[in-house]
Amino acid sequence: MSNIDSTQWNTRERATSSDLNRATKLLHRALAEAVSYLASGATKKSGCFGDSFIATPAAGTMKTVIGPGLALWSDSTQVYPESSAVWIESREIREVTHDVGDPQARYDVIEMRPGQLVSSTQPRDVFDPVTGAFTVQNLTKEVKSYPEFRIVKGTPSATPSIPAGSSGWMPIAYVLVASGAVTLDPQGVVYCRPILAAQDPAGAWATPAPTRHATRVKGGGVIAAGGSLAASVANDMTGRFPGYYVDFRLNTTATLRVTTMTWDGGGLPGADGVVYFYVIPPPYPAGYEAHLAGREIWTPDTTMIYTNNGGFYTPTRQEGCIIVASSTAPANLTNPAGYATGNATFNNLFFSAAASNSDREKWVYIGAASFEAAGTQLVTQRHIGRWTATQRKTKKSFFADLPIGAPIQYSLWSEAAGDPVVRWPVTAREIEMQVRAAVNAAGNLFLSLYDDVGNDAVNEGMLINVFANNAGVQLNVGGTYNVLPDSSGRVTIKTASATGAASAVLIGKAYKDTILDLR
Repeated sequence: MSNIDSTQWNTRERATSSDLNRATKLLHRALAEAVSYLASGATKKSGCFGDSFIATPAAGTMKTVIGPGLALWSDSTQVYPESSAVWIESREIREVTHDVGDPQARYDVIEMRPGQLVSSTQPRDVFDPVTGAFTVQNLTKEVKSYPEFRIVKGTPSATPSIPAGSSGWMPIAYVLVASGAVTLDPQGVVYCRPILAAQDPAGAWATPAPTRHATRVKGGGVIAAGGSLAASVANDMTGRFPGYYVDFRLNTTATLRVTTMTWDGGGLPGADGVVYFYVIPPPYPAGYEAHLAGREIWTPDTTMIYTNNGGFYTPTRQEGCIIVASSTAPANLTNPAGYATGNATFNNLFFSAAASNSDREKWVYIGAASFEAAGTQLVTQRHIGRWTATQRKTKKSFFADLPIGAPIQYSLWSEAAGDPVVRWPVTAREIEMQVRAAVNAAGNLFLSLYDDVGNDAVNEGMLINVFANNAGVQLNVGGTYNVLPDSSGRVTIKTASATGAASAVLIGKAYKDTILDLR
């Protein structure tokens, strides 16, 4: 017993054509519902499967060729026995024709929606109730899925943006029509299809909550050579944005940048501080319906997304995500996604001529770097294994406070007064700290220090040491210790004293990023 909705044929019943058509619709409904639930559960999202409907501009023409494919379209207006998951299938190559170029460049969007086409008509005997005789008529016998495609022209501009969305359609590609163009560039395309794929146990087989955060996140970390606003990814990074059915990808050495189009809030950072890099879901422009699945973003030519400014920098190493930078730190240090909170705005000309928005709870943290305003640069840093080390070291002198008889806190997240700028992120919650003191001959430094998990009440989990100089000349004495600072990057010196000391400092050598350490 299948339990699938079906038509019951009864003994000696005279079947009618409406019975047969309804039976076909019930079968089609069962197939569409099954595929829809396997792909997106109860949410019934709209999107393309696999490499369906790939659009490629044809060299030497103003045409874009669209490959075969399979997709689903969610339509809540369908009435039973029709399924609300509408089948979209094309078994042939289709094409659309763009208008020639305007005086300025523009982006055209190619959109798709469900459609049908009569694929077979055949002669059949049809009973005429008036004459009581059968006559031969040519009747529709087969109807096939035949999706509709159209081009929506963008606004010509020296800095063009993609067109607004349209209710009832799904975007599959953006094609650049250059100024005065009479032919298209085959590389001038951005793939932007909503993508469906079969769910799996890691996806929970459930409808994701609206504020669900990214899952399956791995890799990350930031390497900066210094001298510019560019950096790179330390380790291969993958993950799945909330509401998505496929993973994004950001491979080792993929470029990271701080740009006027991708800085959270617009412009560039205006003061020394920490830059937090994130990958974010590619946004839809206004106008499309909420049932579209998460979209892809990929292009073979980065000039399509404003080259070194738009957030897509490395076609061979980046897929399904846009890279942004922000002064907003991750909000949850115990979630591998490292998401932030609130709504961000960007002046990303590709996605919007005005400000475009993004929900920070859907972001995924890549890593952080130190920004120096005077040099307009990211400070040199390396990422090795689980450790991040800036070339410039964070530092705090406690020499002027000696002797210390009551607890004093010192932050290891920033430079000492007068030193070159270096700032560490709020994710630097395990630090390799160096104690260094210049001590004269026969002198010493006594230090009692605790971190966020030390218990100074019973002197447990603390650094308590005497650093002595038994040589006949001044030496630097000290040691290196792992500490767990508080949420402001501070450790506490409980007591300290010195004999014959010329300096005494705490230095941050390197840190483990607490979010990256979860992956």
